[in-house]
Amino acid sequence: MSPQNDKPRFTVKPSVLETAWGPSGTDVSSPNNILPHTQEAGDSYDIGDVYDGSRIGQSGELLKPNLPTRKAATTKPPTGYISYLESLSKGWPHISYLAGFMKVTTSPPKLKFLTEEYKNERARRTKVTTLDFQHGAPVNRTDYSDIDRLSKALGSPASCHDNVHARLFIVEDLSRDVIEKLGHISDYTWNNTRDPWVELPDLDIVSRKRSYLHIRYVHTRYFRNEESLKRSREQAGGFNVLRRVDRDGNWVHGADVEGSDVGLVRSRTSFWIRPNKNGETGILGILLIDPTISEGFHIWGGYRNLQDCPSMTADPVPPGPPRTSAFEDVVYWTSSLASEEIANIDRDPRVLFKNTLLIVYSE
Repeated sequence: MSPQNDKPRFTVKPSVLETAWGPSGTDVSSPNNILPHTQEAGDSYDIGDVYDGSRIGQSGELLKPNLPTRKAATTKPPTGYISYLESLSKGWPHISYLAGFMKVTTSPPKLKFLTEEYKNERARRTKVTTLDFQHGAPVNRTDYSDIDRLSKALGSPASCHDNVHARLFIVEDLSRDVIEKLGHISDYTWNNTRDPWVELPDLDIVSRKRSYLHIRYVHTRYFRNEESLKRSREQAGGFNVLRRVDRDGNWVHGADVEGSDVGLVRSRTSFWIRPNKNGETGILGILLIDPTISEGFHIWGGYRNLQDCPSMTADPVPPGPPRTSAFEDVVYWTSSLASEEIANIDRDPRVLFKNTLLIVYSE
């Protein structure tokens, strides 16, 4: 979200401590964009920790520490998908993070910084693209930036997934309303010792049977100065998923611009393929991409072009990916699958994920 110029700014008092985030006293244009687990955020465990349970109420409110965490909520109990998630959280504790996400409308540790206006915006946030693949036809792209339009499209007869050779939903960031329409793929990347949630990896023998997979990697950005790095942190605070920019700190005198640094963002991409049941045909997939920090520069200009250089006789020369965001690059490269690759999607649906993996591996 872009900060409004007429809104007050919030400055945190400096501290003698410095963390991987850098000096405290960061100037933050909106408290809604403050990141947990930083000096600006203060206590990130006011919502409870893994040893004493969550203090998030049934309607996403913060309960006082001396109150029971679930039974004391005075609001009406959740229904539908959230109720289903809470019923699972005892037997599958990692599901409680998703339940909290749905109630808070973003990563739960951000709860105390959010106004109702920001919670509503975050809940409805939508950036989804569908790619339809058919034999011998160009890839058809449809973009959705409004949850009502996405919901209407999913409910129309034309959206029947069995009528296409393959269909891929590409989603940037997560929101409560998008999760309700498309389902959820895990996004949590932290493993602090007190966090109320932890997503431990499956055993390899178990993960092989899953219809989904997760890839964790580090995205790097170059920043010319401290102010640029600060602005990148605020951008990360505007994401619904919990991401942050950790400074590398390996500045070399005489080789680097004074005050410049490299930021590291622990990132994640996830891919799911529908296991077809009786009567279902075609391939249906969902690909989740982290939002991109636009501040600063992709280190060393970014990854190499995934295609070989064309010959001198090539006309026109392929334009290459837009490089404006990871989302747009993934859409570009997935749309660029060769006709023989598209023909093989039904035999190996992982073809839809191939070029995304190449981008991630380049990171």
